[in-house]
Parts: sequence; C-alpha cells; structure tokens
Amino acid sequence: MRSLNIIQMISSPWWTGASEPVLQLSLGLSNLGHNVDFSCILGQELEKKAEEHGVNVIKEFVPTRKLNPFEIINFIFAFAKYLDDSKIDIIHTHLTADHWLATFSRMLAKNSPKIIRTIHNSRVSRSSILDNFLLGKSSDKLIAVNRYIKDFLHRKLEIPYNKIDVVQGAVDLDKFNPKKRIENREIGREILGVDRETFVIGIVSRLAHDRGYDFLLEAYKKVSQDYENVKLVIIGKGEFLPNIEYKVEQLALNQRVSFAGYHEEDLVEVLSALDLFTLMAPGSEGSCRAVLESMAMGLPNVVTNLKGLDEVVLNGENAYSVPYGNQKKLVESFEKMIIDENLRNSFGRKGRIHVEKLFHREYQSEKIETIYRETISFG
Repeated sequence: MRSLNIIQMISSPWWTGASEPVLQLSLGLSNLGHNVDFSCILGQELEKKAEEHGVNVIKEFVPTRKLNPFEIINFIFAFAKYLDDSKIDIIHTHLTADHWLATFSRMLAKNSPKIIRTIHNSRVSRSSILDNFLLGKSSDKLIAVNRYIKDFLHRKLEIPYNKIDVVQGAVDLDKFNPKKRIENREIGREILGVDRETFVIGIVSRLAHDRGYDFLLEAYKKVSQDYENVKLVIIGKGEFLPNIEYKVEQLALNQRVSFAGYHEEDLVEVLSALDLFTLMAPGSEGSCRAVLESMAMGLPNVVTNLKGLDEVVLNGENAYSVPYGNQKKLVESFEKMIIDENLRNSFGRKGRIHVEKLFHREYQSEKIETIYRETISFG
C-alpha cells in the first residue's frame, strides 16, 4: 500500500495536554512509512520538542487561536495552497481552533483531503449548532480517546456511533519499565525526600480544580489515622496549588502530605520512589497517560471511574477502580494495597502486561493508520 501524506495540526505552543501524544503519533506514523508534517504555534516548547525528535515542523503558516481576521485569512490561503502542493491525504486535527482552520482551508483548496479529529476530552462539546457542524458535518471521522467520550458525543450531539472510533492512549514501554523502577528507587526517594521505610502513595496530575484533590485528601485523612508510616506525595504544578495547600492545612495533614512540584526529565526516577499510584480524574489529554506510565513501571494503582479513567485498568485484576465520590471504597482500596505486598506485586505485574498488550505506541499508530485508510476508501 502507498504511503499517505499526512499533516498533524495542533493549535498550541505548549508541551502540555494533547501535545505529547500528538507528537508521538507523528513519530509512530513516520515509522510506518508515511510522510508526516507537523503544524503548531511556533516559538515555544512544543516546536522545540518536535524538532528535537526530527519531526518536520511546517513554518510557512502557523495555526492561530486568535480571532484576528488578518491572521485567519492568511493562514487559510497559505494552508489551502499547501494542501494542493503537497497532495495531502489526511488533515488530523486535535483542537477546536485547528479544526475550524482546516475546515475553511479545505473549502478553498482544489484537493479535498479527509479531516480527522481526535477528541481528547469531553469539554469540546457544548451542544451548540457550531459544535454540531464542526464535529458532525465537517469531519470525515472522529477519534475519541475513550468510550466515555464516544458515548458523550453520541448523546450530546447525536453523532452516529459508526462515525466515532476509539483509540486509547499509548506509553513508551522502554522509558517506563519495571527494571528502571528497581534501579532508581533510592534516587527517587532522595529526590522526594522520603526515607526507605515510608510507604509512599503518589499522584501525578495538574493542580487544577477538576482533578479530585478534595476527594483524595479526605479519603487519605482516614488512611493516615490508621497507618502512621504512609505518606501522600502530590507531583505536579498548577493554579489550584493554594487551594490544595489550604485543604491539607484544614485536615491537619501538613506532616503527611508533600508537594514535589513538576517533574519531567526525572519522572522515571520519581515514579520509582512510589509504592502505590493513584489518580482521581483524567487530564486534559484524556488518555490517562499518568496511569499508563505508572502501570508500565510495574506500579499498582487505585483510580476512580470518572470520565473514562477506569477504562485503562482492569478492576480487581491490575488495579482498583472505585466510584468517584465513594470515600469508603477509596479508603478500603488504599488500605488493602498498604497491607498486602503480594497484592501490590500481582497488580504491578499484571498492569505491565496490560499496557504491553494494548497501550504501546506501535499498536496505537497502526490503529490510526487503519482508520486513515478506511476513511479514504469509504469516504
């Protein structure tokens, strides 16, 4: 089969949210032999990361999120010309702004590539006429990162199920693996300032209002009363930090909860220090990447069922998934993990097997390649 000409578009300059998954998808498709270009807002970390990875960043036009008519018109004309000159088969968009830009540009172009849109979180839809047009009419195929989002789009916008495929997230299995966890445990504990004897529950998540920190802290308060040697480490950054610090103070957990800040380059070492991983809500990229990375490291997990988070684990087999808001179940799950080392080891081994089977990057790239070819064939 012939190679496809693909452009991945994301109207963002930042190395957050969907940016990392989009870049890794670009690399995966390139490895499959396709011609992949990458378009993002220039001048920040995302452009730098893309170039470091050898991705072809297009600089002749730059997607904009501003409602500036001059910038929008310039982009549409330049992008339409690019679509014709490069004989693009697939425009894969990831955010609302780049989706609109792609839609208008395709109207102007002589070539008529397919528009694929990945929906990374349910906030994309407000059930408006514009949402219905953009997602329901101007897209040739939608990709949801979990079944929750697929059901949400069908329910809120009445988009047919057969127009929405589900392709879940992926993880770098070489970077995140159990051997590194063993090798780096002591280094990780030094980074976090935790001694060898302490049992560490860790969460890696943006410090935002919708990430379930109040729910987590209230459950952890009960755990801390029965298990003196258990510490909660919050790893991440964000605008909600003062609120979380205030909650910690309210619950008198100052000595039992620590804030480790944001870690990227040494994330493997930091994860290696943990005994148990937890997450209360998916991030803005929707794929629950933090859980996948922790499972790839062989860490046991306790998560909730919020917005598709439970879809990446097998409850009772490689993790515990509890109903969001059920504090009793969350406390019980933490306590089972704390007291039973064999259970933790079993969940950790099975979690690694789970991500090796369903969440490796080659598998994700091949699934999306199949969607591209089917959309071109049947469109």
